[in-house]
Amino acid sequence: MYKPLNQYHVVMEVEPRFWQNPDSLRYIYINGRGGVQVPLSAVCSFISNTTPLAVNHTGQFSSVTISFNLQPGFSLGEAVDEIEAAAHRIGMPSTLRGTFLGTAQAFQASLKNEPILILAARVGRVHRAGHFV
Repeated sequence: MYKPLNQYHVVMEVEPRFWQNPDSLRYIYINGRGGVQVPLSAVCSFISNTTPLAVNHTGQFSSVTISFNLQPGFSLGEAVDEIEAAAHRIGMPSTLRGTFLGTAQAFQASLKNEPILILAARVGRVHRAGHFV
């Protein structure tokens, strides 16, 4: 189980006869307060449904990858801004964190260095001219 701050590994083992049918979970009891046996259904629920064969992770957190292409005439910067605005518009909860990977990540990293590069170019130009502006 993955929570925002911690990760808990849950391993449940049962006799092979209980593997055959999910309804067998009704017969599983856990220790409650004071050693009282409590049915598993008192603390969780289960349904039979389809699920992915694997859950992707980034670091130790479960993750989903969403890819996008640029429409002709749109820049990567415009796409990044629009995606961030959409995340804000839909009110994405603070427990979800979105990050860019690949080209969009490299673009954002280059923007972080842009003020330093402009300053370095300005200093280099002044230094080359031999005087301060």
